[in-house]
Amino acid sequence: MDDPMDVDPPLPEQSQETLAYAGVCDLSEADVSRILGPLILPHARTRPALAGYSFCSDGAVATLVWSSTHWIDQARLAGRFPPPLREAPLVQSWIRNQRYHLLCWDYVATDLFSMESVLNGWTNSYEPHCTWHVCFKCRPDLLRFHGDHICYGYNVVDALRHIQREGVPAELTCVYSCLQKPPSLIYSYAPQPNRHRIRSVQPIATLQEALYHLRSHPIGADLIAYSQLFEMGNDIYYGPRAGGAEYMEYHAVIVESVMLYRGEYVAYCRMSNGVQAGDGGYVYVSLNTVFLFVGWVSRVNGSVRTTQEPQHLLTNFVFLDMWKPEDLASRSTGSGDTQVPTNKQEEMTGTPLCEEMPESHNLDARDQQNPQEQIQSDAHQFVPGGTPEDAE
Repeated sequence: MDDPMDVDPPLPEQSQETLAYAGVCDLSEADVSRILGPLILPHARTRPALAGYSFCSDGAVATLVWSSTHWIDQARLAGRFPPPLREAPLVQSWIRNQRYHLLCWDYVATDLFSMESVLNGWTNSYEPHCTWHVCFKCRPDLLRFHGDHICYGYNVVDALRHIQREGVPAELTCVYSCLQKPPSLIYSYAPQPNRHRIRSVQPIATLQEALYHLRSHPIGADLIAYSQLFEMGNDIYYGPRAGGAEYMEYHAVIVESVMLYRGEYVAYCRMSNGVQAGDGGYVYVSLNTVFLFVGWVSRVNGSVRTTQEPQHLLTNFVFLDMWKPEDLASRSTGSGDTQVPTNKQEEMTGTPLCEEMPESHNLDARDQQNPQEQIQSDAHQFVPGGTPEDAE
């Protein structure tokens, strides 16, 4: 499709004008069937619409978007409704900032590890872990130049499985250049004993199953990203349904809780873009909003994840299942890799403190561009200022 708005039969003239101006127009069921084809409507009807449909296009990607409470019906059948409503975070921690790096998957994976370490009794408080190290160690074959970076987009599940095999050192610095190898890999490196904490990494297929784990755990997820994502403030994020929104692929986030917020259920999601993005680094994601991709230009082929079933704004959920120290101790008291690690054992030795970054790579908050100007890659990058000090 050369132009996602070029549908045959065409939209009514008034709808075309509205779409060209605002990037979104309303459609009835009859319009959906007539314009988008008889196969689209049956798929859409699997998630019954509350109040009609919206056809959204930014000139590159076109979507059919609507509100549905079908997920509530499914959750009731599974005995998982109402969802656990919680406003206070499970773990007190700061909002991290990936700056220009294509590493949201990395920040989500390491933060899930840090948060579960607190929840399962391995640490008394939140301790960030080293995304710089994981970037170099997880998939070194993907390191390649694009502009001033060699970091890459990846997925949270496989990043967590890497940590399960190799462990992860504590964060060396919150500001680094991905053009330089981290100190943890300059010297001899052995897998970290903290890898033993992970029992399993569990991909979650449905929102209903994610709700079950959210009762007492954070959940990783991919959020479809549109240009208004970082500017929502305390408003609810509806993805493509907002007028004038530009498609920016996917962004990995941590779902910390579900809230009844402004009269509807939302997922309270933590991003890795500093406290200036969203509402202090968080975004309120509509759980009723579902969508189907219906057209896109060829240049975005690799970034559009199509399914026959309507999708929520949040997909690709993952739960990190971690041992408690006493459970692991009861399983094994052998030697070597089966030894139960202690906090002191987990401290990496022989590694110097991170040297100060060259000034040209010190991407602090005053150097940041608008979040919208930095998003491009497969599920994984973004923006502005915010460091551990910002959260204090």
